[in-house]
Amino acid sequence: MKKTITFLSVLFLFACSSPNKMIQQGQYDEAISSLVAKLEKHPGNTKAVQQLGLAYQLANEVDLNQIKDLKISGQPDIWGEVYKTYKSLDARQESVNSLPDEVKAQMDFTSKDYQPHLKESSLKACDYYYALASKNLISDNQEGLPEAIHNLTEIDKLNPDYKDVQELLAKFHVAEPIIVYYRVKNKYPGELPSSMLGVINSINLGVFNRSGLTLLDKKPKDGEYQYYAELKIQDVLIAPENTEEIYYTESADIQDGVAYKTDEKGNFLVNSMGQKIEIPKYKTIACYVTESVQRKSMKVGGTVEIVDKASGNTIAVKKVFGETKFKHRSAQFKGDLNALLPETLELLGSRERDYPPDYIMMNKASEKLAAKAVEIIQLEIEK
Repeated sequence: MKKTITFLSVLFLFACSSPNKMIQQGQYDEAISSLVAKLEKHPGNTKAVQQLGLAYQLANEVDLNQIKDLKISGQPDIWGEVYKTYKSLDARQESVNSLPDEVKAQMDFTSKDYQPHLKESSLKACDYYYALASKNLISDNQEGLPEAIHNLTEIDKLNPDYKDVQELLAKFHVAEPIIVYYRVKNKYPGELPSSMLGVINSINLGVFNRSGLTLLDKKPKDGEYQYYAELKIQDVLIAPENTEEIYYTESADIQDGVAYKTDEKGNFLVNSMGQKIEIPKYKTIACYVTESVQRKSMKVGGTVEIVDKASGNTIAVKKVFGETKFKHRSAQFKGDLNALLPETLELLGSRERDYPPDYIMMNKASEKLAAKAVEIIQLEIEK
């Protein structure tokens, strides 16, 4: 708790500075990049060291919580995102680790080995992409071929030596990519906090480029692009923070010593050795559970309009949305813990968590929106 209070105090003290403004808006990595550059020239700048320590801690907390949430989801498609997030943690650490020792000592900087996590998540991501690609290739469905090539290409980025990926990719002729010039326009009629507005204004479709499709947010000087796409943000729906408490009891029957078998008259029954026949005696134990379920969600939606440059015709107008949800369970127990079911026992030691800020949820929802927009663009162009 002391450390948190100290960091918040630092945030207040330097509220007028540009890096601190980035921190307040959740732009942690931008702040870190600026502060690292400053400290490389002036390692004795105590103010910058404190700001860097704050930004570094908050950025890592966001990434680690995201990894935890992804793993808890249990979905098979999470590992590419898990790898990407560990990569972010590792790159951020390398950036700070390049600073002089005196700066790192003031930050109480400790280096962590992310390589085992990167290796594990990379392998699991490759396994998932390979399974999808194999399914599309085996089905002989030509419509699934671009998706298969995309998944094989993703594997090639993570691990070029994975199985027979290079042989499979070599079988396909990769044509010159279709170039799409795009713009993201904010058409939301209401007012948004500056931090959320900043996320919308920085939505980038280009990070989701895939095989055969290149998206550019700046018009090529030579005018060489085939399509124009416009993503209009029209809806922002926020389900506010909600904590629901659920009360229930779990019970179990456990053996509590032995009793002796009797006949209808109450006489003890004996075995062939003349010994009383023992039977297990049971008792019921119970545990009273108070479970807290925290929920919050955000949805960003709009339309994607795609125009053929050569003809000037609009070839598609499609609705699109991205949604992110926060759900966290915690519980308190009273009674005998041995009565709990295995899935309830997993909540032992859990606590309520801070709700993620709106701008972080907006960022995740916008990423999903951008990815879906690119899928629509690719699908409509292929048609």
